[in-house]
Amino acid sequence: MRKIRAAAWGPLFMVAAVVCLVACGDGSGSGTAATPTATMTPSVTPSSVSATPSPSGDTRAWAAGDVIVRSNNGGLDWEVVRPAGEGFTSVAFADRTTGWAVARKTILHSTDGGDTWNDQTHTLDINIIRSLNAVTALSATRAVIVGGFDPIFAGSFGPVSIRLTTDAGATWPPGRITGSGTDKGELSTMCFTEAGIGFACGSTFGAGLCALSDDAGSNWIAIFGHGSAVACVGDAILWTIGPRGLFQSTDGGTTFLDRTATLPASFRGIGGAIAFATEMIGWFAGRDESGRPAVLRTRDGGDSWEAQALPGDASIGRLRAVEFADSLRGVAVGRQTNTAGEPTALGFATTDGGAVWQAARFPLDSPPLQSLAVVP
Repeated sequence: MRKIRAAAWGPLFMVAAVVCLVACGDGSGSGTAATPTATMTPSVTPSSVSATPSPSGDTRAWAAGDVIVRSNNGGLDWEVVRPAGEGFTSVAFADRTTGWAVARKTILHSTDGGDTWNDQTHTLDINIIRSLNAVTALSATRAVIVGGFDPIFAGSFGPVSIRLTTDAGATWPPGRITGSGTDKGELSTMCFTEAGIGFACGSTFGAGLCALSDDAGSNWIAIFGHGSAVACVGDAILWTIGPRGLFQSTDGGTTFLDRTATLPASFRGIGGAIAFATEMIGWFAGRDESGRPAVLRTRDGGDSWEAQALPGDASIGRLRAVEFADSLRGVAVGRQTNTAGEPTALGFATTDGGAVWQAARFPLDSPPLQSLAVVP
C-alpha cells in the first residue's frame, strides 16, 4: 500500500457524463484530448511511502498554516515546530524525516522531521516570485513547487511558476509548462500518481487552469478546468472536487467523468479536500451545508458516500486538508471559530478508516491549518 497525498482547490470541469479536457496545448479548441509530451522519464519514486507502520505503530504528521505543527502520535497531539509569522501555504514530507514547507516567498527544508529547518529561498530569484503555493515531495531528493510569478504590470497576473529540485533543494531550476493561459496564471495545488503523473490546478486570467505532467514534474501541459481539491491514486486515477462538483479520471487526465450525483445532496457544490488510500477507499473532508465540519467516506470507488461522525461541538468550521497513510490511519485539519469569535486550528484523527474520529489537541490558540502531510 502506498500513501496518497491530497491537496485543496476550487470548481472544475465542464460536465457531461464524460468530460474530455480539450484544447490543452494551444487553446485551439480542436477537441484533441490532453496528452503531455515528456522530454525525459526520470527514475524516481513519486511522493508515496511504504505503509509499513513505524516501530511505535503511530503515523507522523505535519500541518501548515501561519505555523508548522507536528504530531508524533497519528494526529492526536500537536506541537509547534515553526512559530507563527511566515504564513505557510503548503508542507510535504517524503518520509519520516525529509520534507519541505513553502510560504509565499519562502522555501524551508528539514532532514530531521521538522526539528530544524534550513532556508533554501536563496536558491531562487525570489523577487520575481508572486507566490509559492504548493509543494510535493516525490523522494528525499526530488520535490516540485507550483505557484506564480509577479506580473509585469500592476493589477494583472504573471506567468505560472514551477520549480523542481533533484538534489534535495541545493538548486531549484524551473520546470517547463506550455499551453494556453500559462502566461497569466498560477497553480495552487498538486498531487502525483504512483506512476509519476502530476496533476496541478489553479487559475488563469478570468478562468480556471489545470496542468498535467507525465515525467514526475519536469514538463507540464495546460488543460482547462477548475477545482479546490485534487487526489491522485494508483498509476493513473485523478480526482477533483469543488463547487462545480466531483470528477474522476481513470486515464491520467485525458477524460473526466462527472461523479457529482454520487454525493449526498447536502454536499454538492461545497468544496473541500479529498484523499484516496486505494482505488476504492477514499474520503471527502470539508463542511456541510450548515457550516459544520464534515467527513464523507467511499468504499466503492466513489459510487456512493457515507457521512462519518465527528466528535466535539464545532458549530462553525471547515476541514481544509485530509490525508491517509493507509486505509485505516488518517488525519484531517482545518479551521474553526472559538467562543471568542477567533479562527483557530481544527483537527481529527482516526485509526480505523474513520469509523471513529478523535478530536486533535493543539497548542493554545493555534492558527487555522490548510496543508497536511502524513507518513507511516
